[in-house]
Amino acid sequence: MMTNDVNQNQTGALKEEPQVNNPSPKDAPYLFDWKMSFFLPPISPYYDGNGNFHPATLTPYATLTLEQVYCLIVQDQNLEETTKRVRSWLNQTDPRTSCFRRDKQRYLPYVTPAGVVSRRSSEAMERLSGVFVIDIDGVKGSISEAERLRDMVHADPHLQSRLTFVSPSGHGVKLFVPVNFDWQWVGYMRHGGEPDWMPSFEHRARIDYALSICMSYLRIMLSDAWKEFEGAHVDGSGKDLARACFLCHDPGAQMR
Repeated sequence: MMTNDVNQNQTGALKEEPQVNNPSPKDAPYLFDWKMSFFLPPISPYYDGNGNFHPATLTPYATLTLEQVYCLIVQDQNLEETTKRVRSWLNQTDPRTSCFRRDKQRYLPYVTPAGVVSRRSSEAMERLSGVFVIDIDGVKGSISEAERLRDMVHADPHLQSRLTFVSPSGHGVKLFVPVNFDWQWVGYMRHGGEPDWMPSFEHRARIDYALSICMSYLRIMLSDAWKEFEGAHVDGSGKDLARACFLCHDPGAQMR
């Protein structure tokens, strides 16, 4: 599962690319390959209890497809045990306290959802995956509430999240939203119903624009249609193309 760049014949995800003069959301599988860099922990350097130094992992271990990331989240037994270990602090402390954050950074693997990088830096981006990550944090109650929000968010016809799973804290949701999602709702918000399809997403400004619009839409939904999830809010930080996303076990993760 954690192998290097997979062969296209294995996944069947890519066919011979057609000539596309006017890209549209349906052409997304041909515009992007849905691959990202996978990093082993730790994300930050630390000394363990025996005084041994563990440097931060700055170069990727492998390139994974979106499907491989999904399988890792749903099926990997090591990740399941690590997630339980990290979440064990939640029974004793608030998820924002240092013990939970410390173990999350030390032991959980992570990916750069926006694409493939040669090192953990936006200047080292080699190719875009076609998705970016958005976090919804602060879901109160048990993990079942986050799971319920996960399923509702994933089913949203406008977001078209490619991968949606409960975050390491169990009080949030992570969405891998496609850059080429349906822009008609964006047109509705900006031009009173006229579609506003914007090509050339390779440009950073276009990605920032897409991310801002998507976050705005989520904020509207959380204050209206999904207002039952008290405390839930969109994390507006982190527009870095090399932004890391911690992975954790979620057997109910959703993928399309």
